[in-house]
This record gives sequence, structure tokens and C-alpha cells, in this order.
Amino acid sequence: MFEIGQSGELTSRLLLLIAKDIYVRKDHNISKDSYIRTCGSDDDNHWKAELVDCQKVSVIDFLEHLFGDSFWLQAGDTAKELFQHAYINFSHWVPMDGMISPGPEVSDRCTAAEWTLRHWHRTSAVQCCHLQPLIDKMIPIYFDDPTLGTDDMDRVSQIFISDKAGKYSSERDLGFISRTHPSIDCLSPLPFIALLLDFNGEPKLDVSFPEMEHHHPETDMCLRIYASGLSETTFPFLFPYWEFYPEAAGTIVQ
Repeated sequence: MFEIGQSGELTSRLLLLIAKDIYVRKDHNISKDSYIRTCGSDDDNHWKAELVDCQKVSVIDFLEHLFGDSFWLQAGDTAKELFQHAYINFSHWVPMDGMISPGPEVSDRCTAAEWTLRHWHRTSAVQCCHLQPLIDKMIPIYFDDPTLGTDDMDRVSQIFISDKAGKYSSERDLGFISRTHPSIDCLSPLPFIALLLDFNGEPKLDVSFPEMEHHHPETDMCLRIYASGLSETTFPFLFPYWEFYPEAAGTIVQ
């Protein structure tokens, strides 16, 4: 059972799930109450269908949906190009009992890539334990790029999310999120995303990506997003659909 939390943990879980829920339905003629979408028949005339909430979505399109049409103008062409083959797919949250990386003394731990890939296949996102430094959540990223080879573990990265709901701005904390931290240890040559959700702040969206040459991909290739406040300025996707989600919307505002 999840706890509501004191730093916006429940708020961000609802916000991100609702964002994907709206996104997968808005352009596909799918009603808000639909859960299965038919996809026609295959070559053997077997009828195909998929769970609406378990389909992968483009990172580029999803972030534009979440934060507005000008998002990639702020992020820049370099970042957009690097994430052009990137997808996310999460339908629920699962809790962790320990750190993402428990340390070298735990010999039977799976690799970071395998851990991420397992959650990708399960369409699950991760709610970190309360003792996890720097971040509170992880959403798997999968790069559907044939140039990366056939091993799926060479195609995964992450969105790392930090939740804040304090009296003062926590924007500076965004710069501390690193996948090289010993408690995270998710090194990869692929780009990743650090997102800080600061729910009690004034509405603000700030996006950055390093334009310098990337000498250390595991640290340099990070799209950093600071999203403050819960308003149409920061999350424009939510407000046209407010009437469809009255219970969840009320919970988010609280």
C-alpha cells in the first residue's frame, strides 16, 4: 500500500498517470472509459487488440503533451534529436523496499540495465523507498533504435524524478540528481532525464541540456527539467480535461 507522502509523492504519481491516460486517448478516438483498443487482424486473420494504458509512447511527444508546445524550443534541437527514438510505457507504480543500488556487498543483484528492462516489460514505474537519496521515482526509457543492436539491455535509460512540496524553491536540487550516485548506479551511454517537481512553488518551467561536447555520457547527457507549481503554465495538458477527472483533480490540488 502506498503512503500519501509529505513531499508530493502521491501528487506526482497521479499527475503522471493521468498525463499518460489522457495522451493515449486524445488522438485515437478512444473514450475516457475505454481500456482495450482493437488493432485489426494479422496475416493469419487473428484479431489483435492491445491494452490502451499499456502502449509505449514517444518521449518527445509525451513531454510536449505534459509541459506544452514550447517544451522542445526550450530543450533545444540537440536534446530532441537524442530522444527521437526514446519511448516510455508505464501503467502503474511499484514500491521499492531498498536503494536502487544496494552496494557491492549484495552480490546477487541484477544489473541496472536488467532492472530497468524488467520494469519496462512490466509497464511499471518505480516509487523509491524513503531512504533513497536524490530521487523519489524512476520511469524506464526504451530506445527503439536499430543502430543500438539486438540486446534490449543496451537500449534502456531512465527518467529520474524528485518530488518537492516545501515552502521554498528547491530548484537548485535539480543539479544534484546524478545516475552515478552510489545508491543509484545506473550508468549508460544513452541520455537520461532528471525531473524535479516542485509543487508548492510559483508556476515555472525551466529546461536545460548541455550544449558542450559530451566527454562523459553517463553524466553529461542529461535533460534537466524543473517544473514548479500546479497550474496551466506548468502543466497545460490537464486543464482542458479537468471535468473528466474530478476526483483525481481534487486530490492533486489538495
